[in-house]
This record gives sequence, C-alpha cells and structure tokens, in this order.
Amino acid sequence: MELARDTRIVIDKCINRDGKSAPPVAIQACTELLDRNTVDGHERCYPLLNRAKAYFAQGDKQRALDDFNTAVKIAPKYAKPYYYRGVFYATQTDLDAALRDFDTALSIDPKLVSALRQRAIIYLSQSNLDAALANFSEAVRLKRK
Repeated sequence: MELARDTRIVIDKCINRDGKSAPPVAIQACTELLDRNTVDGHERCYPLLNRAKAYFAQGDKQRALDDFNTAVKIAPKYAKPYYYRGVFYATQTDLDAALRDFDTALSIDPKLVSALRQRAIIYLSQSNLDAALANFSEAVRLKRK
C-alpha cells in the first residue's frame, strides 16, 4: 500500500533522519502520526521515541519521560525504548534507573552495543572498573563481528 505524499512528509519529519526537523516540527509531526493512527500496535513506539527525544531536546523533560514510559509500556519486548529511557535517566543522573533500563534492554537484545557502552560509562563513573572493562570489551567484540 502506497502512503499518501503528505503522510510520507509527516513521517520524514517525525523520523528526522537528516536532522533538519527542529524539535517543535518533529513533535508536531510525531503527534500528527499518533493522532491519525497512521501506525498502530508496537509500531507506535517509534513516533513516541522520536517525540520524546524532541521534547528532551527542547527541555521538556516530563513530556519526554512520559513518552519514553509509554513506548516501554506498548513495546515491552523491544530493547530500544528501554535503551532510550536509560539514556534519559543517565542524563538526569539517575544512574540506578539508567542501569536497570540498560540491563533490561540487554536482556532483550544482548548485542545492543550502544547499551553496553552506556552501561560501561556508568560503571566507570562509579569506579567499578571490572564491570566497565567487561562491558567495553563486549561492545568491542560485538562491533568487530
């Protein structure tokens, strides 16, 4: 099924692959996709995650967290919502919550290199050098494959 041109434009602005959509534009596009019910089921987590990142970029931390939480709720077996929410928590210095989310993401997708790196950085900041080294080493090993 071919998507209408205006729907494709909205999707492109929401996904923001080229980085040219300012946060308010991405938020509006993602909200429009969600309101139109253009995507359903676990696919709704993508515009939610993109909107959450845009909210965070413009400083609206509560709305960002709300969208991250909703994405986790509707796609609990998908690693990315946990990963992105973990990054959010890490930026808010809630390292315990960040580690829980990175652990969950890695339990779903053990090859998620970005979660291994983020977890290693947290362990390093906590002077847990053995855990940091183990995570960095695993990330490098997976990246080489």
